Amino acid sequence: MKRWLLLLPVLLFAALDTPRDATACGGPDYGDFGALAPLNATLSELVMPEAEWASWGNARMPELRFLYPFEKAEPKKAELAWKLAHEDLTKAAPPAMAPLDDAMTRDDLPAIDREARRIVSELLDMPAALASEHATLFWRAVELAELRPVLAKVSPTARRDYLRGATGAPLPPILDKALDARRAEPGKNSQPVPITKGHPRAASLELWAVFRELRDKVPNGYRESIKKHVAPSTFQHIRQGFEKWRKAHPTHPLVDYARLAELRVAYLSGDDAAAWQILLDMYPRHYGRVISEMRFLRVQGVEPTAAQVDALADPVLIAAVANDDTVTPPRFSRWWRLAGTAPNQQNLKERLLAWVATQKGPLPKEFPKQPASISPLAGKLGAIAWLRSGQPKRAEKTLAKTAADPLQARLLVKTRLDLGQAEQAAKTPGLSPDVRRYIVSVLLPTVALVRLQKSKNLELASDARLEHAARLARSGRWKDAAKLMDRVDPGRAALYRHAAELTRQGAWLELARFFEDQRGRLFFGDNTAFYRGVSSRWESLSGSKEAKQIQGALVRSTERWLALEAYTRWLVAHPNDPDARDVLGEADGVYSRLTNFGGGEWFFWSKYQKQSPTIARLRKVGKAIRAHSL
Repeated sequence: MKRWLLLLPVLLFAALDTPRDATACGGPDYGDFGALAPLNATLSELVMPEAEWASWGNARMPELRFLYPFEKAEPKKAELAWKLAHEDLTKAAPPAMAPLDDAMTRDDLPAIDREARRIVSELLDMPAALASEHATLFWRAVELAELRPVLAKVSPTARRDYLRGATGAPLPPILDKALDARRAEPGKNSQPVPITKGHPRAASLELWAVFRELRDKVPNGYRESIKKHVAPSTFQHIRQGFEKWRKAHPTHPLVDYARLAELRVAYLSGDDAAAWQILLDMYPRHYGRVISEMRFLRVQGVEPTAAQVDALADPVLIAAVANDDTVTPPRFSRWWRLAGTAPNQQNLKERLLAWVATQKGPLPKEFPKQPASISPLAGKLGAIAWLRSGQPKRAEKTLAKTAADPLQARLLVKTRLDLGQAEQAAKTPGLSPDVRRYIVSVLLPTVALVRLQKSKNLELASDARLEHAARLARSGRWKDAAKLMDRVDPGRAALYRHAAELTRQGAWLELARFFEDQRGRLFFGDNTAFYRGVSSRWESLSGSKEAKQIQGALVRSTERWLALEAYTRWLVAHPNDPDARDVLGEADGVYSRLTNFGGGEWFFWSKYQKQSPTIARLRKVGKAIRAHSL
């Protein structure tokens, strides 16, 4: 890893503070059953980082990312830092050059100095990984600012030749020295240049000598490895070199550059408190650079000390550092009051609510009972806090004031289920199709299905109608099931009537083949994602009433299982039929395909069939048929 970046003494910070977006790893789809999952699962989606890059500070919710409050407070100043961290930005435009060019054309030394310092400052404002692309511009601007006293003393012709880079006429010796000093600029090829008395670039040369010591005495690598190979006294000596230089040149354009170098040395030496203090003292100067470096410290697990956190007064800084590690009950009270008085501090409230949502026990006395206005994230976090404290009614009221989105719908469904309002839960706008079907098929009584078939929500009405039909068919009332479908789905109604006729005739073999041929067409279709998810829930609820309801829903609406039941009835009635062995082969094939439905033998049907009386009868008659055919 490169260690020496021209524009950033703290290269390690910038090199790691780059986009780290999570990439899906694939795997089978288990459907969207989030509304039925434990509350912590939804909370994790709101407050936890992307799983693939959990250590890089990329929270799923932008509002909880470290840089978010800075971006909201100063969007222009924080833009590059945000895009570098979260939008794959790799390059940034340099500072405007036209004003400096114009000043040089006019030979306006005060303007040249002013514009050169502006360029230096703007590049120090920029996150280092982006500023490094403009290293040459940076050092030329430093040079112009540093040489103002010298340029004022030379002839206009010499000054013009120097500014234009003319090589024809010889320059005054003092400007030759200035050009020669470029050999010492920081970088892997930096060379020492003698600092003679009156050298026009003495200040920069002194600073670059400290950088060379850092380069030569501190090896490449990660900080834990570096700390093992570098004596604390070495780090201390280098830091003192930068500090001494700053005190000797307090108005030099590289003062903050040197301070950032101290930041790097403090970090590498393990002096985390000093590293944070440097940034806290510099903030809000060089806004984009400073917040990028702060973010790097956070994602590396380097936190400000308790004293530093308690000393914060800026609501934006407080919001940035507020998380599970820093919020405490006393700080919550103090910061919540601050968020109520400071302008535009919704994000601080969101972060404090995120902390409350993860806590056990009573809610803080400051917790808002009825928020006047609420952001989408704050609404969801507040609802989770109410649910965790056993107050679903308050959670429902909070969610009613929260803008609708998939997670709001998920929490509202969970809240209504906690309140015993399954039918209302099924009506929730934005409800995932998997949970809607689950509620309809597993949790609702038939009387509720009748009501829901009149819903203006066509998907909900359809699910309710299909489930009602499946229940009627399971009780042998295929014709009544057909009547449900006559107006809305005549084709399906015809299939139901055919099943009714085959059942009336006792034509079990034909019925079995019909069910297998019509797999996925009679009821809800072959939805493997739903099946995997509901299988997982069935297993997690093993032995419960709800687990039995899941079993009933799958048994009555899976055509392949209905086919197996019909095959079994025919084989039990015709064990000596000449075609019995072939029919048994058909049944075995259906059994195998059903067992492996979903992509493996660890889902519902594989486990259910092992204890099913139907399968026990099938195995018994199958054994007899095979023995008879030998």
